[in-house]
Amino acid sequence: MAQMWHADRVKTSEPEKEKIRDKILGVLRAPSLPGMLDTVHLIDHFVATSASAVGVKIEECSILKSIMVQNAFPVLFFGDTHAIDDYFRYVHSTIKQCQSAQPSSLAGVGSLVHERPTLEYHRLEIDPLKLHECAQLYWLALFSVDTEENLSKEGRAVLRKLMATLKISFDDLGKMFKVSGETVRRWENGTNSIPTDKSVTVHSTRAPLDKLLQIFQPERLPVVIRRTADLFDGERALDWILRGRIADVASRYEVALTYQA
Repeated sequence: MAQMWHADRVKTSEPEKEKIRDKILGVLRAPSLPGMLDTVHLIDHFVATSASAVGVKIEECSILKSIMVQNAFPVLFFGDTHAIDDYFRYVHSTIKQCQSAQPSSLAGVGSLVHERPTLEYHRLEIDPLKLHECAQLYWLALFSVDTEENLSKEGRAVLRKLMATLKISFDDLGKMFKVSGETVRRWENGTNSIPTDKSVTVHSTRAPLDKLLQIFQPERLPVVIRRTADLFDGERALDWILRGRIADVASRYEVALTYQA
């Protein structure tokens, strides 16, 4: 299995390769955390989209994806100019195995997680101190990206709960978070990570939604929020929610019901 990634041609566009290669050369010349974050995001996106293209849900083998991104560093930063081709072949072949195993959990991928391309590393004319600095920055960036992805995973759960509980669509969620419905769909299915600023907004809806579910029975909530009410200046609670005011809706209902009691 050591040479298995050389068996298939990598079906990846040259511009994508060049973009990653240019980023790597850039951070090798001038190491910086922002530059390394961009590099790791590009590699992570390549792995995720490669999986998505063949119908593999990357959430089902997230540890495998994380290790494939980790394996990129010694190959791409120490290998020669052809190293990116070897890495791309490795990713495609590993995903192909993951697809064949069709893992619904970590079962079936244990034999894959330690695989990596075997190359003769000979990056030339690069200051060893810069390589060391790049290594430190790479692991810091990788931790940052993993944290962001974990927040995205939690955010996807919040999106699904909002849709299921309030009986609203992707387009409705788009109005709530001031993006397109298609963007929310990509967040929800894991095609794209939820950006940090939007992730904060998505997570902020969890507490007021839980409060609404404490006030109303789950089956009644979608009906109640679709009625016009003086409490919301003659509008529906849903209208306020779609303008991003779910916290105000929960607070007003709570105050009103407390006063009635």
